[in-house]
Amino acid sequence: TEILIARVSALLKRSYGKNSNEEVISYGDLKLNLANGSITYETKTVELTKNELKILAHLIKNRGKIVSRDALMDALWQSDLFLDDNTLSVNVTRLRKKIEEIGLDNIIETRRGLGYIMP
Repeated sequence: TEILIARVSALLKRSYGKNSNEEVISYGDLKLNLANGSITYETKTVELTKNELKILAHLIKNRGKIVSRDALMDALWQSDLFLDDNTLSVNVTRLRKKIEEIGLDNIIETRRGLGYIMP
């Protein structure tokens, strides 16, 4: 039944959207557009994948706090299915590269054994 509820919830979100007016989240001069899945810094914009968008949104909403790898994996996949721990690392690496492409370096820090932080 939990799986059915999760699927119905996901379908409703896709159909009607979220009731949040917050479509753009800012981190300094970096803008994360939740509506179109892109990030903008100064005049440069790059599109993110669904997982990259979720990771960055979760980190920005928890700025200044260490977000554990487990918390990010729960936010991304919300299931009990086993996922290789490396899957998250690959997604974070790709996200970092995209952020560097638009001119920002090292805004996602790794705290060894703890998780990730955006100070």
